[in-house]
Amino acid sequence: MSSKKSLATRLLLYGVLGCMASQTALAAVTDISSIPLATSGGANILPNLLFDLDDSGSMQWDFMPDYVSPNTLASALPQSKPCMVDSSGNAYCSSGCTFGGSGFVCTAAGGPPYQAGGANGFNGVAYDPNFYYRPGLSSTGQPLINPPTGLPLGDPVTTTSVADDVYFHAPFGASVTNVDLATQIGELKYCNSNTVCKRNGADSAGANLVSGTAFDSSSSSSGNTMPAGQFPYRTNPANASSAIFGLPEMMPIASFTRTGTTVTATTVEAHGLTTTDKVYVPSPASVSVTCVAVTAVTTNTFTYSTSTSGSVAATDGSYRKCDAASFVRAATTVTVTETGHGLAVNDIITTFIASGNAMNVTNANVTAVTATTFTYTTGTTGALGATAGFWVRTGLYNVASSVTGTANAYAVIPVEYCSDANLTNCAYVLPGNTPPAGFTFPAYVRFCQTQAQALAPGAVSDSSGTPRCRSKYNETAGITQYLYARHGWFRRDIIKSTVGSYTNRPSRPDCLGAPTCTYAEEINNYARWYTYYRTRLQMMKSSVGTSFLSFIGNPTGTPPKPNSLRIGLVTMHAQDSGSVIPAKYLKISDFNTTQASNFYTKFYTQTAGSFTPLQQALARAGWIYAGKLNTGLTTGIPTADDPIQAACQ
Repeated sequence: MSSKKSLATRLLLYGVLGCMASQTALAAVTDISSIPLATSGGANILPNLLFDLDDSGSMQWDFMPDYVSPNTLASALPQSKPCMVDSSGNAYCSSGCTFGGSGFVCTAAGGPPYQAGGANGFNGVAYDPNFYYRPGLSSTGQPLINPPTGLPLGDPVTTTSVADDVYFHAPFGASVTNVDLATQIGELKYCNSNTVCKRNGADSAGANLVSGTAFDSSSSSSGNTMPAGQFPYRTNPANASSAIFGLPEMMPIASFTRTGTTVTATTVEAHGLTTTDKVYVPSPASVSVTCVAVTAVTTNTFTYSTSTSGSVAATDGSYRKCDAASFVRAATTVTVTETGHGLAVNDIITTFIASGNAMNVTNANVTAVTATTFTYTTGTTGALGATAGFWVRTGLYNVASSVTGTANAYAVIPVEYCSDANLTNCAYVLPGNTPPAGFTFPAYVRFCQTQAQALAPGAVSDSSGTPRCRSKYNETAGITQYLYARHGWFRRDIIKSTVGSYTNRPSRPDCLGAPTCTYAEEINNYARWYTYYRTRLQMMKSSVGTSFLSFIGNPTGTPPKPNSLRIGLVTMHAQDSGSVIPAKYLKISDFNTTQASNFYTKFYTQTAGSFTPLQQALARAGWIYAGKLNTGLTTGIPTADDPIQAACQ
């Protein structure tokens, strides 16, 4: 009995002493080796890298982020309002990518925001004229088209035809479809209801850039001079259809309220109206008027009266100032005299001379023009002497249709510079002018709470409180949403053989005379973008193909280059058929010239479609690393493909 007690006592004592010792050990500094595992006996054990490719349908899209095309099926940001509103009431930049059963097809023409690419553009996938697009490369480092120069169209340019996706070209995929960059590049034109049409920054045929005067701010009543190809992307106060304005055309926006017969319109920008002006308000219908007198003004409000009475709560609508002119009628033809009216035949106008006057018309067609006059016809006949009156162009250029033509390059020109990186406190700065001190952040694209804020001429600025516009998009419910894109102005270049040089490209190392590029340099850069980078998947393939080259080992080469990495490939949809298929899987192995050739070939052949099974794809990758093969998520992968060669690899 005593011996048992003695043993128990000793064990208890040992336990206490052990705990005391362990507490001392825990308090000591842990000795961590400063020698990397790879140099301490495991130098021949290479890291494993499994490239898990997203081959879901969105990788076929030619836009990024999702807010660029909210009308594309499965877009994650469907509330976005990226562009101005067309005649159908759509604030989209294009008709979006369409789903054809096996995948998406993105051939729709897009407006300027959709086509302006790069870090300072709206669409991260679109062509950026200030970026040098390098050709996609094979595992030997050679361009996939026209090695070793990689010029798709040659220099001098011998063709304007290029593969729409070089990765479908043999030996990587199906037969290639060629696109003619001189005739088959899509864009949008906008017409009035008489099919008189315009294009952004160019003439109606899209063949030549246009210059002129734009009315982007009431602070410049005489307008702003636009060089060829440059245009604002704002609402348009001008009646002259010859003015430069963004398309689809929209009239200025205001919020309208009525008390009794008095309507008060509140604008985001300074409207520039006076009490000597007449105003046309087509919407909202409850307060619509045709060329009635403005009765009072402040910087951001104006008032007028309606023939009806009653309260109207704040409602957004549009307005436009009416032009004064002299009207005279002979038979049914009315001749209007106003110097610099800026109209064209088949423009659509509404007139108001006096209540009940026979020369009043609504949405009448302009039948003839001179520099100082234009004519239209009335439904009645008889001579009427010269009478003062007013007119307004009511037929907007906002009916969209797709057309094809030459390649184009769009760049965003900031006209707001801000004092903060969030782009909330901003000043209006015309191109070529110096921003105020402290306003150092150019606002290429901002996002606003309302359409009126996004399209207001001049500057939209807030130095305190909740900003109306800022740098980041948000459609999350429960907090302030910023859905409406506010773009800078745009500059368009038409890339065709008759245009010899292209300026404003300081970051183009392929241009010997940068910042100016020749036609051959510009059209080849556009061709490389079109065939190598035009969709998300093409961009992924080209960038990965270039960045992985430096990791390819060649131990038997001269001089030898040791292997430094083991690489394999699997796609998100590798197991759609129930078993991982070889066409979408490559086992992890030493990244030597043989494995690199296999990797590049298999990687370049991948196509995209269906949904995004991200969680499943990540789990499958974990199973591969865990050696859990040929079962469940890895069914079809041989057990011999276990990538782990040693512990701690």
